[in-house]
Amino acid sequence: MKKTGLLLLLVATWAMAQQSTTASTPDGDGIVHTSVNVPYVRFQTPTAADIYCAGFISKDRVPDANYVNGGLETPTSTKFEIGELVYLAGSGYQAGQLYSVVREMRDVNEYEIYPGMRKILAAAGRPYGEIGRVRVVDTRSHSAIAQVEFSCDPINPGDVVVPFVERPQVTFHVPGHFDRFAPPNGN
Repeated sequence: MKKTGLLLLLVATWAMAQQSTTASTPDGDGIVHTSVNVPYVRFQTPTAADIYCAGFISKDRVPDANYVNGGLETPTSTKFEIGELVYLAGSGYQAGQLYSVVREMRDVNEYEIYPGMRKILAAAGRPYGEIGRVRVVDTRSHSAIAQVEFSCDPINPGDVVVPFVERPQVTFHVPGHFDRFAPPNGN
């Protein structure tokens, strides 16, 4: 066992010694670029949770004719996560289609930070939380069975089901170098 550990230590030391930290030739601005002093910049792109769990505000009320009715073990279980089957009440479902599960949000704190705050928030619209996404696996006359594919929060009976809309990924541009000041006329 000691020989194996010593061998691993020697291999790791040899591998570190093989990494080059010698400077390359300087470029025109006098900067010497090496693998040590040139930082690698990595940009954090938004995840699926960032894009599909953000929620939204709508001036119009989201139709609640289609909603989650329960699950396989309802009434014992009332919160549903990824992989579980749920029953959807309503009509217009198609097998294999994706649907978003949303919930109207309500601020239980009735305290106004400033006078007229509640009136301004009401004028902005109704806030909705995006709870998750389900895929219909089977349909019936006025209901459907769906499997939870993505969940931001546990899905509850009564949550509203709407057709899923794919959102575009947010793209980032890599910032360029700031070489010199350029006047507005481009000279």
